[in-house]
Amino acid sequence: MAREKRVVLILVEGPSNENALLEPMQAALDFTANGALPEARALAFHCDVTTVRPFSWEASFAVKDRVRDTVRQFVVDRIASRHEYEWTDLDRIIHIVDLDGAFIPNECIVEGDCDGFAYGRDSITARDTARVVDRNERKSAALLELAGTRELKHRKHAVPYRVYFMSRNLEHALYGSVREFSDDEKRQLSAAFGKKYRNDPEGFINLLRSGDVKVPGDTVEETWRYAREGTNSLHRGSNLHLFFSGSEPESPSRPSTP
Repeated sequence: MAREKRVVLILVEGPSNENALLEPMQAALDFTANGALPEARALAFHCDVTTVRPFSWEASFAVKDRVRDTVRQFVVDRIASRHEYEWTDLDRIIHIVDLDGAFIPNECIVEGDCDGFAYGRDSITARDTARVVDRNERKSAALLELAGTRELKHRKHAVPYRVYFMSRNLEHALYGSVREFSDDEKRQLSAAFGKKYRNDPEGFINLLRSGDVKVPGDTVEETWRYAREGTNSLHRGSNLHLFFSGSEPESPSRPSTP
């Protein structure tokens, strides 16, 4: 009999996130596993899936009306194209997103002479503040839809789904840096981070649980409520530590009904 696959699928925004997290996540899964060891795999959207809909022609995947359906179809299509595992091999789907200050009050969006968006501890500065307001409205609505999703279904088979956040982004949450990095710098940082923690799973988990990174809240729901308050979505933090808390739901034992 063939070995039953148990794949923990990690969805990330881009390759630097994948390089930083995949090997440490695999090592941490092996370190905390009780019984059969799961296999971590990663898929990258190569864009921000929470804001891609108005620019769907730029995406390399099908963009649906609802972000949850976009995520589901992305996973289904990538599995079908790669032939490495099946939907039914998935133990759970972990989606890691950047908050990018999406929940801050509009009065914390200020006009200034800068290229793009300039992120501060409690404000976002831009030449065109209306662009930030529009982006935040779309992004926050999409984030809340994903945060309220508990499973994704394909052909009646349900897979547990959880979305975790980095605030305001991965470099801020994990590296403690507030400046913007070039793509080359992101690649170098992510490679160094992945190399450091792929052989130190306990250190990786301890980092996520440290006072610098761990956000308040004992459940995923509580941490998302925290992220929505005031300017917290600009402050450094993550709720990814909860994935290793032992409180996550188990995979369903049988396919669910529609």
